[in-house]
Amino acid sequence: MNSVSRLLPIKLISVLVLIYVVTACTNNVEPDKDVLIAHLEDDIKSFLDRAEDVHPNLYLYVSREKLLNATKDDTRSVCPGRSCSPDQQKIVLSRFIRRIGTDHVFLTPINKRLPVQLYKKSGKYFIYNMKASKSHEVDSVNERNLDEIWEELKSITSRLNANVESSYISWFSSYSLPWVLSSKSVVFSGGPKKYTFHPVSIKKRKLLIRHQRDYTYIKIPNMSGVDLSKMRSEIDGHKNQSLIIDLRGNPGGSVASAAKLFEMLTGKNGFKNISPYKGILIRHSKVLTKLKRERIGFLWPLYSAFFECGYKDSYYYFDEKTRLSGVCEDVEANSRVKEIGYVEKIYVIIDGGTGSAAAVFAGILKIDGAYVFGQVAHGNEERGFGNPIAINMKYSNLNIAVPTTYTNRSPLSERVEWPTKEFSGLKPNVKCSFGECMKMIVSSILEGG
Repeated sequence: MNSVSRLLPIKLISVLVLIYVVTACTNNVEPDKDVLIAHLEDDIKSFLDRAEDVHPNLYLYVSREKLLNATKDDTRSVCPGRSCSPDQQKIVLSRFIRRIGTDHVFLTPINKRLPVQLYKKSGKYFIYNMKASKSHEVDSVNERNLDEIWEELKSITSRLNANVESSYISWFSSYSLPWVLSSKSVVFSGGPKKYTFHPVSIKKRKLLIRHQRDYTYIKIPNMSGVDLSKMRSEIDGHKNQSLIIDLRGNPGGSVASAAKLFEMLTGKNGFKNISPYKGILIRHSKVLTKLKRERIGFLWPLYSAFFECGYKDSYYYFDEKTRLSGVCEDVEANSRVKEIGYVEKIYVIIDGGTGSAAAVFAGILKIDGAYVFGQVAHGNEERGFGNPIAINMKYSNLNIAVPTTYTNRSPLSERVEWPTKEFSGLKPNVKCSFGECMKMIVSSILEGG
């Protein structure tokens, strides 16, 4: 048996061990026990120690010292006694994340949410029932004042850089209301009427396509789950119609998939418009090849880009992960996608849950002439983070994800830069609240607008 053959089983075993480790470290069970305040504070210190290694701008808004002091005040005010309940842990950690203020820092795993969102319009409060697609005006929740509750929700809603939009608070309210109320039953009152809801397990959503006489509606829950073949076959039979792309609640996903979808819909180079510049990725590829040759000598061809991309998210080292991410985007996005053909008009719906690659995709479509409806997205128009890693909290059984790369996709510059305070979320052409958006879009289509 030659040296290459002998190493293949070792390589396979290494991959299996890696998969096991990654799986074991990713706990999908929400915390169900109290944690000592001292242990929760230790968790936060440990997170900062690890996050400093991968995030160069962790203290853009608040220094480490101020973060730790503010968190200590939070644990004392939120948690009575010496320990914090599971809901209190989420509140303390969410406030901590909000102070960091960097996009793509979020709490996980959060496996339950209410089927409604609370939102504010013209000084009044409403709930939007996502399943029934209906809104109701409300004036209290669990017999508590909604102005007070809204401020509490705001204090634990993650920012997009320096900004907190009402749309972010609304989106996050479906998760955070039960924590704030410390109740599994959430009862909204609107005059004599009462609306009772309970948190439900979050189900994995699938691509949804519906055809109407004048338009095709597509709901994309995640950019990584985009089935281009299915979309092409569905839309091909309904050309010359308007297209409504619903990206509400889409947290992002594969930049390469977003690039290919943009390419399919517009015929323009998705790689150039959405993915980072090809020149940057070629440089990354050359650097990675050189790195591999130095480390493993003549065996480096075994470590192909396809093989590496299969577990690129296991890389915890900032420099190597950045290079590898570039190679993977290069491999994926270089395969061009044929344009789907004539589409009358493209309408896009976004909200406070639209982030990352989904926000970049919506933003580039907007620049290309699509009409964007909804609320401010939790993601920038031409900039996005890449490859967040989850850092495990030893005692609280929660993880905090933190980004390891950031790319500015402005056509004017190839510089890689981290966000500053002036960066804000993608804004729609027309602001509308939840169910109103579809009515406005359909009315526009029927009127030929």
